[in-house]
Amino acid sequence: MDGKRRISLVIPVYNESANLPALFVALRDAAATVDGDVEFLFVDDGSGDDSLARLEAFAAEEPRAKVVGLARNFGKEIAVTAGIRHATGDACLTMDADLQHPPAMIGAFVDAWRGGAEVVVGVR
Repeated sequence: MDGKRRISLVIPVYNESANLPALFVALRDAAATVDGDVEFLFVDDGSGDDSLARLEAFAAEEPRAKVVGLARNFGKEIAVTAGIRHATGDACLTMDADLQHPPAMIGAFVDAWRGGAEVVVGVR
């Protein structure tokens, strides 16, 4: 890589099948604004719907995507921790799959981190 560092987007997912198509579009759009490599790391937290199947289908067509499937619902904190453990980036950015956190803000968070911030937090 040319000095740019990789960012891992860690996204816990629980029964978000209906939101995933919009999330995939928003993530691709946001990643296009980031100068450097972006990894999408989804953690399915034992969803009872077809979230895991949709995530796996997306990962099959999107080389930047990885999916971790948990055997049952462990809760958001465990899902985020599992994602961070599987991340390959130099930094992790966590966001919810329900689009509560606007993916359009990813570029601003990455810019703040690359500008020297050790921690970047968004509040709405």
